Parts: sequence; C-alpha cells; structure tokens
Amino acid sequence: MLRDKLRIPELPENRVTRWRLIERIEQGTSGAVTYLCAPAGYGKTALLADWARRVRTKLAWLTLGPEDNDPLPFWQAVLRAIDEAVPGFARRAGGIVMGLSSDEAAALLVHELERLDDGPLALVLDDFHHIRDERLLASFAYLIEYLPASVHLVAAGRGEPAFPTSRLISRQRMTLLGPADLRFTRQEGCEFYNDAMRLGLSEEEAGERVRRTEGWIAAMRLTLPADAGRAEFADLSPRLEQYLLEEAFLSLSEPMRRFLTDCSVLERLDGSLCRAVAGDERSRERLEELSRRQLFTFPLDERQGGYRLHRLFAEFLKRLLQRDDPERIPQLLETAARWCEREGLEREALEYYVASGHYERGIGLLEAMTAKRVRVSPVWLGSLLLRIPERLLMKRPILYFSCVHMHMVDARYEQAERMMASAERQYGELEKDWTEEDKRDFRGALYYFKMIHTSIELGDMGEAMRYMQLSARYWPSGIPLIFAQSGTPGLPSIVRKYIRPNKFVERTTNLAILKYISQTLGEVGCSMRTCLAEALYGYNELDEAWKTAENALNTAVRSDPVAIPEILLAARLVLSGVQRAKGRHREAEETLRETRKELARLEVAAGLLHCDAELALMALEQGDREPAEVWLKRYRLHGDQPFTAKQLYSYHYLARIYAGLGRQEEALRLLGRLTEIADEANLLYLSLEIAVTELLLLHRTGRTEEALDRLRKALLVSEPRSYVRLFLDGGEPMADLLALSIRAWDRPAIGDSPALGYMRGLLAGFGRSVAAEEGTVSDLVLILTRKELEILRMIAGRKSNKEMAAELGIGYGTVRTHLHQIYAKLGIGSRSEAIRIGEQLEA
Repeated sequence: MLRDKLRIPELPENRVTRWRLIERIEQGTSGAVTYLCAPAGYGKTALLADWARRVRTKLAWLTLGPEDNDPLPFWQAVLRAIDEAVPGFARRAGGIVMGLSSDEAAALLVHELERLDDGPLALVLDDFHHIRDERLLASFAYLIEYLPASVHLVAAGRGEPAFPTSRLISRQRMTLLGPADLRFTRQEGCEFYNDAMRLGLSEEEAGERVRRTEGWIAAMRLTLPADAGRAEFADLSPRLEQYLLEEAFLSLSEPMRRFLTDCSVLERLDGSLCRAVAGDERSRERLEELSRRQLFTFPLDERQGGYRLHRLFAEFLKRLLQRDDPERIPQLLETAARWCEREGLEREALEYYVASGHYERGIGLLEAMTAKRVRVSPVWLGSLLLRIPERLLMKRPILYFSCVHMHMVDARYEQAERMMASAERQYGELEKDWTEEDKRDFRGALYYFKMIHTSIELGDMGEAMRYMQLSARYWPSGIPLIFAQSGTPGLPSIVRKYIRPNKFVERTTNLAILKYISQTLGEVGCSMRTCLAEALYGYNELDEAWKTAENALNTAVRSDPVAIPEILLAARLVLSGVQRAKGRHREAEETLRETRKELARLEVAAGLLHCDAELALMALEQGDREPAEVWLKRYRLHGDQPFTAKQLYSYHYLARIYAGLGRQEEALRLLGRLTEIADEANLLYLSLEIAVTELLLLHRTGRTEEALDRLRKALLVSEPRSYVRLFLDGGEPMADLLALSIRAWDRPAIGDSPALGYMRGLLAGFGRSVAAEEGTVSDLVLILTRKELEILRMIAGRKSNKEMAAELGIGYGTVRTHLHQIYAKLGIGSRSEAIRIGEQLEA
C-alpha cells in the first residue's frame, strides 16, 4: 500500500495540459513551498502529476491518507518518499524519527536534507487535508521555515493550509493557488470539450458550460452526456449528485448538514442572516469552517461581504431539502425576506418574497423602492416581474405594463398582445379602486404598447401614429414604466429582431415613432436610441446615424451603465459602418479594435465572437486571411453543426468568412440552412442580409443569372421599406449586379420587378452616373466599373494585354481577370466584339 502512495498517479485520459498553472508551479520552485487548495474535483492531483512528469530535478511523491495523521507514520512515509528519489536516504536517516518527538524529527530531517549534495529535490505531498494533528502541523511548519534552499515542497489539499502562511507569503517563500486559480478558464474549457472529449462545441457553447460549472472540472466531466454523440448538458446529473454526496456532504456532522440545507435557499451567506434563517447560533463559525475547509463555500468580495455556495453544490442541497422537508422551504425564504427588509436590503428581500410566494409583500416593497428611485438592473427586475401573477400586477398599471414591455423586448408578441387584451377587459372592474393617476397611467401605457404592436405586428402605420398621439396626451412628460434591456449582450444589432415579414413600416413613420420613444424615455432610452441609429444607417442617413449612436453610448456611460453590454457592439458597428461608407477604413478598423477591448473588459463573450468576425472580414477585404483562420480556430464554429435562431448572427458570420476564404460550397450550404431558420423565425432583415451574402457569392462563382433572380426578390422586399445600406455595403459586385438588373429591367421577368427608380437610386449611391437618356453608352456606364471602362477603351484602341498592364500599373493576370468580367457583363465571347462595343465609347 505504501508503495502505491509513493507513485506519481497516472494521468487521466482525455486530459487538458494546463500550461498556465504548470508555469505557476515552476515559478514557485524559487521559494520554499507551493500549496494548491480547492474543493474535491478541481484537478489538483492531475495538475501536480502532469507537472511532476515534466520536472528535471529529483522528485519525491507521497499521497497522504487518514492513516498518516500521526507524527510517526507521517515522518516515516516522508522518508520513504524521499528515498525513492534519493536511494539510501531512508537508511541513513530512518533512525532519527524512532523515539523522537515530532519537533525533533522535523529538526533532524532538516539537518539530513541539508547534507544532500546531489542536486535540487522536489517533495510533493498530495491530499494534505488529511493532516490535522496539531503536534504534527506545528513540526511541519518548522520543516517549511528551515527547509534548505535545494529542497522545494509542493502540497495540495481540500482546505486552506492548516499551518501558518502569512509570514511565508510576505517573504515570497510561498506560492498559494486557490479555487479561483484552479478553475478551468473558457479557453481550457474549449480544449476539454473539443480537443479532449471531441464534442465539437462552439466556443460560446463550451464557454457557457464552463460558466455553469464555474470551471469545476469534476462537474464538467460528470455532466457529460452518456452518449458522446449527443451534446445535452445537465446541470446536476445523477453522477454529480452522487459525487457531492460522497465527497462533501456525508463527511459533515449532522448539525453542519442541517445548517447547509437550510441556508441553501440563500444567494448570499451572512452570519447574521444564516442565524435568523437556520436558527443556528454558531452560524458565523460554521461559515468560517466551511470556507477554511473549502467545502464549496467561497468568500465574496469586500463590497458584498459574506460567502456564497458553489452554484451546483447549492442546487444539490436544495434538492435534498425539497425531498426531505419541502414545506420548510417557503418558511425559510420568508424569514430571509423579513430579515433583509429590516436590514434595508430591498433587492434581496424582494427576491425572497417572490420566491416564497408572498407576492403582495414583494409588490409593496417594489413600489416603495420605485418611490425612492432605488436603481436596479432592468434585466433582473424584468425577470422578477414575470414571476408575479398577472392578476396581482393588474392592480398596479405601471408594474403590469412594465411586464408587457418585458415580453416585447424579447419579441414575445403573442404574450404581450394577450396581456393588453386582458387589461382592456378588466379595466371597468379595476378602475373603481384606482386613483386618477392610476387611470392616466393605464391609458398612457395601453396606447403606448398599442402603438408598438400595430407598427411591428400589424403594419398599420396610421393607427400607430394615432396611438402615439393618444399616449402622449396621457403621458406628456415621458414614459414612467420600468424598462429592461433584452438581456442578450454582445449582439451586432438590437433592432433587427423586431423587423417582421409581410408587415412593413414606412420610413418616415418608422423614424417618427423611434424618435418619439427615444425622446420620451429620456436617460433610460439607450437601447431605443441604438435602434434609431441602426434605422438611420439603414436608410443611409449617415450623419444622423453617427450622432444618434454616439448619443446612445454617451447616455449609457452617464446614466444607464447596465445598458452598455447590450448596446456597445450594435452602436459601434453603426459608427464603423459610417466610417467605412465615407472611405475612412483605418478609422473603422480602430473603432472595432477599441470595441473589442471594452467587450473583453466587460466579459461579453458573444460580443467578442461577433466583433472578431467583423475584424476578420475587414482583413479579408485587404487580402489578409490570417484573422479569419484564427477566428475559425478560436470559436470552433462549423457549417454542419446544428444551431437555432438565436445563433443566426454567429453562423451568418461563419458563412461570410467561408466565402471570403474561398470555401464557396460550404458557404452556400450554410446559407441555405440560415435562410430556412431565419424564415421560420420571421426575422425579415436577417433573411435579407443572408440573401445578399448568397447572391454576391453566386455572382462571384459565375452563377450570375441566379444572383440576379435573388437580387430581384430582395429588392422587391426592400423597396417599400426604403432600405439602402443593405445593398451599398455589398460594394462594387453589388453595383455590377444592380447595373445588370437595370439593363434587363424591360425584359420579360418571372414575377414582379422592383421599381427602376429605386434601383437607379441605389446605383447612384455607388457613385456611378445614371444618364437620363437610354442607349448603349449609358448602359455601359451603368454596367462597368471605372477600371473596366478604361480597359474597354484600351481594347478599342487595339492595346495588347501586356501594354494595358504596363500602362495601368497592374499585373498581366489582373488584366485577364478584368477582361473576363467585361465579357461576362456584356454577354460577349470575343475580342472583336469588345472592340466594336468599345468604339462606341469614343464616338
């Protein structure tokens, strides 16, 4: 048995090499001791075993157990471990521990270690949490204090070191790695799920699993699907429950178990709060013990104070409580709510009142908070309102219609419409108990949401404007609702999910409604201002779009910082889009690079994916493939992966990057799937963006007729909505297609054709002149780029390809590419035909 304890454990299969921690341990060897402390399953042993197999110095390994919690067996085991690395050491020093006190044994061991003259030695003591004997710990502290410089001690355990550490740390003789260090990072999680377990998850999906497990590798392994072909993720699998039961819960005393299960309903563990809830006078001591032993109990920052349980451990404890004493749960929650309310902790009290089902108390507290203008996260408040029964909210119009707004923010229009209809039905009964202010609030809110509903869902802009005027009559000073952000930070657009098919908002009315809402919301209208900026950009009103996007960002920084993660990328994409439209490409790139830094600081993972994609696409335009290749590797998206409507932005970026890298067939297959999902989700603008990507790719691959048909359909949808930038951002290839569409406008077409004036207006946006008269030369100016027109004139002048290349300062192959494009656009197949057409330019 002892020999097994002296072996370096085998490394687990499908492991991840954690280089950042291996480097930390290696750096720590310059001191006396390195200590790893974290709860069970944090990968301490695997990490040490991986490091141990890489060190070049002599290394002694000892895995400790309960039987070693006594001075004599402990020191004997240490001697045997060192003997494995330094043969003969136990024979020379073995007699020193027999008959001596623990302190004397430690002192003599130090003396023997100083006599070693065959190089540095590393001594690893794993599972040190088994050592609790006070005499042994005191002598072990002596060993560390006087450890020779040639010896480095590495220990790992489930709790904080049981020997004094402050002196060692202050003298930089000790490196301490805790749970925060040992948690898997997002990058390590991606390596585990994809490289080690081969699940093929995107970085976003892998990162979400790391977040939900808090980087606890045991949970990451034990929540894997039994079938590797399926990627389902269970927060608390039966295997993980069993692990927590055996490794953590059963090792505790009965009073500690009861204390933990009672306090599992709490978000924050405070000594006084736990004493009130659990009725345990030793609550503060128990929390300190749990933290010291690191039984999935972690201290919060100094601002918050107290402790918290690991999310999965808390869920495990709640399940035990639900199984054994379910009637106790609402009692515990109500006790917590009353204590928090007495202590002035309104937000926590509100959470506990709602969770316990004491809704009236919660609503009363919420109204008091609103009166005192207590600032809370609108996302949090929105989720809270949705948990309160509608019949109770209806008695408070502001709260009720704030809940309607939560549904609209997340595009749950059917629920919003149902709540509005229910409000109108109950108005006659409820108004008897309302004040005049309540009645005004009801009417103002009802008309406000009818305005939004009729514009977005019904497309009736006349009615929408009428409701806007009625709402302003009842709420002349602004909208007093509690507003929430969408709760989805890092998306490249806020407004696009609200654009529905078969119903369109005419440009002037759309801008009027968006401006009205933005103005009446005041300082909390950052999201709506961003929507307005996006709309203005789409209509090609660049200067107004710029000012509005900047205003949204500045207002968020000044008055509504919780909105920043939601609006940051969308607003900055408007700014960079304006810069690109005005030819300031370097400034546009710098805008996105600064945005990326801010997204990283805010830890908005989805925003990083989308921002990096934008930067990669800009690099591809300049012929630089590396950022796109890095993006594919970093975010691990694949065209054959399943995805939902919520991931349309990410996978549309993937299709565009495929296209930019020349992977046309993969791009086209993915675009087909994107179109189906966007259409099913009724996301009109995204469907149009996907269609534009597809038609440009079809044109690039020589399938111009198909591209023109797709363009005709896209223009028919876009024309009544007055979209402009959707096409202008397609660049010169889009201009070519528009010119071809104009040239063929009077030909018989299958189905309707877009208005010629709309297409000419778009083409004029590219800077190409549109002659009033019809004729061949006018057609050529429309169809060909400036460079292609110049080459056509040279062809008419009988210049050879080499002469044209030399005169234009371009490559011979580039000239041939231009000729190919000219022939394709003009529908000709010989140079003589090109000469004949080119001569008309000189006429």
